[in-house]
Amino acid sequence: MISAPLLRIVLGREWKAYAAWSLGSACVLRFCAGSFPSLYPTAEARRNVAATFRIPVAKVFGGAGYGLDGPNPRIGAILATRPLLFCLLLAAFMATVTVLRRTRGDEERRSSELVRSTAVGRLEPAVCSLASAAIGSACAGAACAAAAIAGGLEAADSLAMGAGIAMVGLCSASSALVVTAVAPSARGATAGGMTLLLVWFSIRGLALMRESAGFLSWATPFGLAQEMRPWAGVRWGPFAAGVAAAAAVGALGLLLHSGRQWGAGRFGAFLSAGRGRARSGPNGLVATAMGATRGMRRWWLACGLAFGLLYGALTVGIRDSLDAVPSLFEGRLLMAKLAESGLTVENFLKAILVYGGYMVGACAVSIALAGLRDEESGRLGRLLAAPVGRGRWMAAQAAAVLAGSGALVVAAVAGLVATAIPVVLVDELPEASDPWGLAWRVALAAAALWPAALLHGGVVFAAHGWMPRAARAVSWGVLVAALLLAVSSMLVDVPRWLAGLSPYAHQPDVLGAETAGGTWTGPAVCLALAAILTFVGARGLSRRDLMA
Repeated sequence: MISAPLLRIVLGREWKAYAAWSLGSACVLRFCAGSFPSLYPTAEARRNVAATFRIPVAKVFGGAGYGLDGPNPRIGAILATRPLLFCLLLAAFMATVTVLRRTRGDEERRSSELVRSTAVGRLEPAVCSLASAAIGSACAGAACAAAAIAGGLEAADSLAMGAGIAMVGLCSASSALVVTAVAPSARGATAGGMTLLLVWFSIRGLALMRESAGFLSWATPFGLAQEMRPWAGVRWGPFAAGVAAAAAVGALGLLLHSGRQWGAGRFGAFLSAGRGRARSGPNGLVATAMGATRGMRRWWLACGLAFGLLYGALTVGIRDSLDAVPSLFEGRLLMAKLAESGLTVENFLKAILVYGGYMVGACAVSIALAGLRDEESGRLGRLLAAPVGRGRWMAAQAAAVLAGSGALVVAAVAGLVATAIPVVLVDELPEASDPWGLAWRVALAAAALWPAALLHGGVVFAAHGWMPRAARAVSWGVLVAALLLAVSSMLVDVPRWLAGLSPYAHQPDVLGAETAGGTWTGPAVCLALAAILTFVGARGLSRRDLMA
C-alpha cells in the first residue's frame, strides 16, 4: 500500500529532476520535429536519409527504420528512428537513478532512518520510490508526445511514442528496484543499474545487427518501445508486454526488499562469504578513497570491457556497408568530419570511441560524486576529525577518479582490439597490413578522449566545493549538455563555435587519417582545466562548513 504523505515527500524532492529530464527530451524532439521538414523537404531527400538506416551500424545507434521503406517516408518515421532512442535512454536513466537514490541512497545517507522511525510499513519507501519513478516516466512520455504534436506530427502516433517512453521508464524503475534489493551497497547498486542499461542497449543492438537474433528486440524495454512502430502502423502489443514485465519485475523487487536488512543487500551474507578474515584497513587517504569506490570501479571496468567487445565485433562488413551507403555522411557535421579521408574501419572505430568518451565521462562523474555522498552520510566529518587536510582528501578523491576512468579506458580499448583486429585480419581489409599499428592508434585515440572525461570530474569537485547541494544537478547537467551537443551535431549542422564548446570536439586526428597526427592541445587544455577545477573545489571545501 502506498503512503500518500511519503509519496508527496518523494515527489517534492524529485519534481525538479523530473521537470529537467522531461523538458530536455521534449526540447530535443520539438527541435527535430521542427527542423526535419526543412532538412528533408522532398520525398527523394527522405528516401536518401532512409537508406542510411539499412546498414547495421546505423540501426544500432538509431532504430530498425520502420516506415522508411516506402516511396515517400514520413517525417515521423525519421523522428522515431533517430532521436527517439536518445529519449528512451534518458527516460531509463532518470527512472533508474530515482529508485537508486530513494532506496539505497537514502539508507546510506541515513535520511531514511527518520522515515522508518514513524508509522510506515517496511515496504513503503520502496513502493513510493517505484511510484514516484512511474509518475516521472509518465510525465516524460507526456512531454515528449506534446512536443511531437506541437511540431506538427500526427497525434495518435505521437501519443504512442510517449507511451513507449513511459513504458521504458517503468521497466527501468522496476528493474532498478531488484538491483537495489540485491546489491551489497548503494554504490554497487548504482553501478549495477548502469550496467543493466548498457546490457539492454547491447542486446537491442545485437537484435538489429543480426536477423537471426531479431526476437531479442522483445527482450529489452528499448526494443519493445521501438517495436511499437509509431508512424509505421502503431502496435500496442509490445507496450502491453512491457507493462506486464514491469509489473512482474516490480513485484519481485518488493518481495526481495521485504526480506533484506536495512542498509544491506538481500543476499549480503552470501556475497560476503569468506570475507570475515581480519585484515588491516586502508593506509592513507588514497587507499581509503580507492577502497570506498572499489565496487563502483569494478562495475565500470566490466562495462568498459563489454562495450569494447560488443562494438569491436560490429566491424564485421562495416566497410562494405559504408561504401554502399555513402549518404550516411552527407549533411552531418560529426560524420562528415570522421569521413574526410574515406570510409574505413578506422572511421567507424573513431565514432565508437567518441561514444565511449561519454561513458568514461559518466564514470568520472559517478566516482567523483562518491565524495559528496561521504559528506552527506557524515563519513567525511569523522575522517576530517583526524589530522587530515581537506585539500589532501579531495586530491585522494581525484586519484580514485583517475584510476577508475583510466581502467575503464584500458578495458574498452582491450575489448575493441580483441574483437576488431581478428575481424580485420579475417576479412583481409587494408588495415590488415598493420594490425598492431591499428591497435596502437586505437589506444592513442582513447587516451586523447580521457582528459575530456577527467574534466567532468573536475566539474564535480568544483561544484562539490562551492555549491554541494547543487553538485549533482550541475555535474550531470554538464555531461548531458555535452551529449546533447553531440547528438545535435549529428542530426543538423550546428555552428562550429557551438560544437566547439564540447570538450570532446578538440581531439588529435589519430584515427581516420592516412597520416596519424594532429595537435594534442585540446587534451592538454582539458587536463589543465580538470586540475584547476579540482584545486578550486578544494579551496571552496576548505572555506565552508560541512553539510549536516
